[in-house]
Amino acid sequence: MQRSFWIDTDPGVDDALAILLCALDPQIHLLALSVCGGNVGLNHTFRNAHRLRAQLQQDFAIVAGAAQPLLGVAPDAAFVHGGDGFGDAQWPDALGSGESAPGNGESGQGAVDSALHAAQALIEAARSHPQQLEVLALGPLTNLALALKLEPNLPNLVKRLSIMGGAFTQQGNISAFAEFNIAVDPEAAAIVFQGWPGAVVIDWEATVRYAPTIAWTEAQFASGKPHAEFMRKISRKTLQFKHSIAGSAGAEAPWAWADPIAAFAAVHPDRCQFQSAGIETVLHGPARGATLVNPRQDHLQLLTSLDPLEFHQALSACLAV
Repeated sequence: MQRSFWIDTDPGVDDALAILLCALDPQIHLLALSVCGGNVGLNHTFRNAHRLRAQLQQDFAIVAGAAQPLLGVAPDAAFVHGGDGFGDAQWPDALGSGESAPGNGESGQGAVDSALHAAQALIEAARSHPQQLEVLALGPLTNLALALKLEPNLPNLVKRLSIMGGAFTQQGNISAFAEFNIAVDPEAAAIVFQGWPGAVVIDWEATVRYAPTIAWTEAQFASGKPHAEFMRKISRKTLQFKHSIAGSAGAEAPWAWADPIAAFAAVHPDRCQFQSAGIETVLHGPARGATLVNPRQDHLQLLTSLDPLEFHQALSACLAV
C-alpha cells in the first residue's frame, strides 16, 4: 500500500530535488504541495510548484498559503536560487489558462487547486485521511503553525511530520546561529516545535555532514536524463554560489542538499537514527532564529545519523529517470 504524502514547501532548487525524491519513489503517493513564500516570494514558489507538477506529470494538488511570516517581512534566498527560485532559467509558465499566481502580499485563497488557504486545506486532508497522512515541511513553518492554531488536534490526525529546519549546535546558514527556514519565521517554528509532539526534525548541520561534493552532484546532473537535465538547468545559479564559497576545495567542496536529506529521512525513517529531545527557538536578539536543543524534553525526534552512501544512492536514483 502506498503512503500518502503532503509536502509543505517554498520551491527553490533543493526543494525541487526533494520533491523528485519523494514523488518518484514507488511507495509514495504525493497528495499535494502546499506552498509558502521563503526561498523566493510566493508568486514564484507557487509557479515553481506548477513547473514541478508538469515535470513529474503527476496529478497532485497545489495549494498556496502564507506569503509572509507571522511577524515582519521575510528575507529570501534569491542570491542562492535565482530571482525566480529556479535559476532564472526562463521556464515557460506551467499555470493553466485563466489561472494566476498569488502576489507576495496575498494568501492562497482562490488559488488554482483549492479555494482554501494551505493551512485549512492541510487540516481538511488530515481529517479525511486520519492517521494516514505524512507531512514533510521543507520551508518556513508558517502554514503549519497556522494549521496548528486552527486545529490543535492536528498532530493526532497526522501520522508523521518531518521538518527540515534548525541548526542543533547553532552553526547556521543564514546567520552565525540560525538556519534559513527557522530564521524566516521563528515564531511559527516555536509554535510547531512546542505544539507538535512526535515531529521529526532534520537540521542544516546534518545536510553539511552528509553532503556529496560539487563534482559528484554535477556528474549526476550531466547524465542527460530528463530529471537530471531539469535539475541542471534550475541549479545553475546555485552552482555559481557554491563555487563562490568553495575556496581552495573547489569542486571537492560539499554541495549541501538540505531538503533532499529531509525527504530521505521522511521516506526512509528506518534507515536513520534519531534521539528524543526538545527544541527552544530564540525569538529575540542577534541569535534570533537559532534552535537550542533541550535534552530535558523528549517530545521531538532529532536526526542524529544516516548512511551517506544510501542518501547519495537515493539522489542518483531519482535523477536517473
